[in-house]
Amino acid sequence: MTNIAFRPETVLVLRALSTFEALYLSRSTTRLNEAVSQAFSGGSRSPPGANDAVTIARAVINELDSARFDPLLILAVARNIGTALDSATTRAESLVSSLTSQYAFHDIVISRFTRTAQQSPCLGRWRLHNRL
Repeated sequence: MTNIAFRPETVLVLRALSTFEALYLSRSTTRLNEAVSQAFSGGSRSPPGANDAVTIARAVINELDSARFDPLLILAVARNIGTALDSATTRAESLVSSLTSQYAFHDIVISRFTRTAQQSPCLGRWRLHNRL
């Protein structure tokens, strides 16, 4: 490993830039997380659709495009994008799990109701009457 000595002015500029970089990364993360949160804001009653996916994709593209001039910055932005997309994946899996359990419960209730209705003598007479 090589030891690189920087002039004091260079060190000051790098420290100042690191503060701006941290601020930029924080705001970039906020923009990405807001896009993900907005997509899943409807919960299971209004799951995200194609437009929400496009909104998230646009946020990702905008962040990558903004950082394209600095290779180290784009790596940091890419890590933040990965974290935001992991969050979206986790929320989607949770939503699918929730919807699946709701439909499974719905199917159980319907099948029990149908079985009970088929065994009911009144319903049997009603079906016979309506066929005639």
